[in-house]
Amino acid sequence: MRSKPLASAFVFTFAATLPLLLAACSTNTTDDDTGAPSPSTAPTSPLTPRVLDTTASHDAVGTTVRFTAGDTSIHVTMADNRAAQDFLSMLPLTLEFEDFAGNEKISYLPRELDHEETEGSILNQGDFLYYIPWGNVGFWYTAEPSTHAADSVVLGSYAASLDDLQYLEGRDVTVEALP
Repeated sequence: MRSKPLASAFVFTFAATLPLLLAACSTNTTDDDTGAPSPSTAPTSPLTPRVLDTTASHDAVGTTVRFTAGDTSIHVTMADNRAAQDFLSMLPLTLEFEDFAGNEKISYLPRELDHEETEGSILNQGDFLYYIPWGNVGFWYTAEPSTHAADSVVLGSYAASLDDLQYLEGRDVTVEALP
């Protein structure tokens, strides 16, 4: 059988460069002098994936968030789901609410919430919600349940009058988690 010099040269070149390729793909994660982890100096970009700290998942349930406009405050008791945790990670915020379809007071967030592994829900009066297709939050105040269960996530619950909710409209609303 005749040898194939081109194939042999390829195998030799590949074998010789493989360690260099692997070394180039690895990162130095320790400081040369101390052996301690060194901070990354890689630039970040807007396309860098966001890492959600799920170690505080138990902290979302029962956390109280206050929505304040003037002397009116509405308190929301947060649910325990990924979208609620991500909402909490955005606080404090300033939002502006408007009425939508006589069912809810809504406001648009600066970015979408991470809602993976969070089931959609039928909304009931007193639910604080996240509407996935539009990326907005809202206070569902109508007595009629919603019909968009697959697209709506309950972030928490509130008890406020329609007058209190109407007071939020067109004003800067400060949103903050209470200690």
